[in-house]
Amino acid sequence: MLDINRLIKAILIANIDYPKINEIEVLAVESNRIRELTKERLLNGFDPVIFYAPLDDPAREASLFYQLVYGPESKLAGAGLWESHFQTVFPQSEQVISYIYPQMIGEPGWDFEDDNNLSRFCNRIFNFTIPNYVEVMPIRLASYFHQDYFFPNI
Repeated sequence: MLDINRLIKAILIANIDYPKINEIEVLAVESNRIRELTKERLLNGFDPVIFYAPLDDPAREASLFYQLVYGPESKLAGAGLWESHFQTVFPQSEQVISYIYPQMIGEPGWDFEDDNNLSRFCNRIFNFTIPNYVEVMPIRLASYFHQDYFFPNI
């Protein structure tokens, strides 16, 4: 339930103007649209280009790398990831993403309402040997694919 007084106080205290709020809403809508397209593409099978495409590749702007580093997602929840991090992570990205988003391999999605599932997910996500950003990359990917849970609406 929305508390209007709390929202007004937060806007006044933070000195945020309405155009900035509108810009954030536009970015969030675009980011969610792209996220859903990425998830749909994954349901057709694994393709490394979905995650990372080099500079001269025409699929670059549609890649997850581009969305997290340069696209609308970067302005909402950037994680300080660089291109080299994606280049080193995504040779094993199929394993990482199929764990985080099991729908990609035809498995049911995670039930984070079950404390045991949540605990297992969070503990095992760091078992992947990911060079550079061993913690940040799995957390950022988990928050990307499960934003409703890891970035709840306030």
